[in-house]
Amino acid sequence: MSIVQLTGFIAGGIGSSPIEVARQASRQSGGDVYPLFAPLFVQDRETAKGLRNHPDIRGAMNVFPAIIAALLSVGAWNPPDTQVRDVLRPDDFEKAVSGGCVADITGILIKEDGTPVDPAFQERCINISYDQLRNVPRVVAVAGGAAKAEASVPSCAVALSPNW
Repeated sequence: MSIVQLTGFIAGGIGSSPIEVARQASRQSGGDVYPLFAPLFVQDRETAKGLRNHPDIRGAMNVFPAIIAALLSVGAWNPPDTQVRDVLRPDDFEKAVSGGCVADITGILIKEDGTPVDPAFQERCINISYDQLRNVPRVVAVAGGAAKAEASVPSCAVALSPNW
């Protein structure tokens, strides 16, 4: 089974980075690995476009439409239990909060109704898109702890429906 990394990375412990998780999973599955050697967020759309055009990153992202199953981590915003919230620029954080963000999945900031908070922000992310993710036939979202239940169940179920 091939493993495709769905998001760029956020600085932190290398052991829990998406690159390391994808590498370990591919080692267990015996299949190919398609890593995204890029940050999850960048400063502007032009930088994101340039990164997406890098042959290695483009190679992984070109596999997104063929993904048949996805395993995702859910970040909660109230109470906060997410890496994403902690690393956003202040202006992005304010837009997310004022836009009604309740969760994040694969770097996509999600409102209670399951739709993205700020499509312009998503243009600066190196990740699977909202529409691509909704087209994945099987999706498993993992939320660690009861605090994430409010974020993961209603908003992510709508965002990922009918594949949840």
